[in-house]
Amino acid sequence: MDRLIENYLTYGHYRLIDDETYNLTFGQVAKSWALWAEGKKVRHSTWRDYRSAMNKYVLPQFKDTPIREMTSSDVEDFADSLENISNKRINNILVPMRSVFKYAAHKDRRLVDENIMTDVENRTIVHPDIFPFTYDEAIRLQYPMDPIYRYYTIIRFQTGMRDGEINALEWTDYMKSSPRGPVLNINKSFVYGKTGGTKTPTSRRFIDCNEIVVEALEEQIKLTGDDQHIFLTKGGERMNPDHYREVVWKKALDKAGIPYRPPIQTRHTFATHHLAQGENIHWVKEMMGHSSLQMLLTRYWRYIPKKRKDGSLFLDWVRKNYPEAMPDDTTDIGDNVIYLFGENGTKTVHPKKKAHSE
Repeated sequence: MDRLIENYLTYGHYRLIDDETYNLTFGQVAKSWALWAEGKKVRHSTWRDYRSAMNKYVLPQFKDTPIREMTSSDVEDFADSLENISNKRINNILVPMRSVFKYAAHKDRRLVDENIMTDVENRTIVHPDIFPFTYDEAIRLQYPMDPIYRYYTIIRFQTGMRDGEINALEWTDYMKSSPRGPVLNINKSFVYGKTGGTKTPTSRRFIDCNEIVVEALEEQIKLTGDDQHIFLTKGGERMNPDHYREVVWKKALDKAGIPYRPPIQTRHTFATHHLAQGENIHWVKEMMGHSSLQMLLTRYWRYIPKKRKDGSLFLDWVRKNYPEAMPDDTTDIGDNVIYLFGENGTKTVHPKKKAHSE
């Protein structure tokens, strides 16, 4: 009875914790978590990242540490010790640690008194600069390519698809006669040699195929139309990022005389080109599979050239609907300052302008 009371005062519950459970190491709990988590429909690529982070960074540091003795400061110090690693990567390394402690702190397990990871903040991520291609560069890059890779590259530039999305495409995903016209049905991703779900739920979408994409796909049918998948390597294997980058992309850049930039820039090029030409920003978001406009506004807006002086549309509206509110001489307004709204909220007009309008 004394142990039950002591346990309640210490841990907030009457459950007795035996010495074996109390002395569990982080590595032992992590192993138990892995058996539990792997069957929770975690994406293949995600689980691969978890395993890599745990085996390379986390377990060498905490494998033999009693999990109940670990503190948030220990984890912060560990994160700070990771040198030559981006903040984004550090955050990803902490993800499986967060999952382990959430698993351990569950009310049905109580392997720890508290989830210390709730006090560990993620590092601030600074997105790297993007380097979209000019349209001339895109043409110079893609047309000297072998046709088996040329149409693949054209469609990357014209749709902004991610590697895993375009590499997963099957001919059944090309819907020529949908109600909205020709579309590509993005419903899966091919990553690390396995087909799985899309990156996020909002990544499932239909991509409108413009005339350039349709023409490229019709040419591609002549090459792989008898196969299940739309895009294959020249050797008939599944297309994958490493093969494309090393065997095709780098050589094409050299031939075109273009400094190296990674293939992901085809996606950035799609976004900047379409936004620069005034395409509907919501349409661009849907085509790229983003969940919100934040990514477009944050990453791409500064790359869009100004075609007019910002604010001019508002002034055109004022001129049309409130001509009395515009000064006679915009080059020297002087005393002709117009106060559109008075203290009581009603519209007021400068006496001189009122007399003029009458």
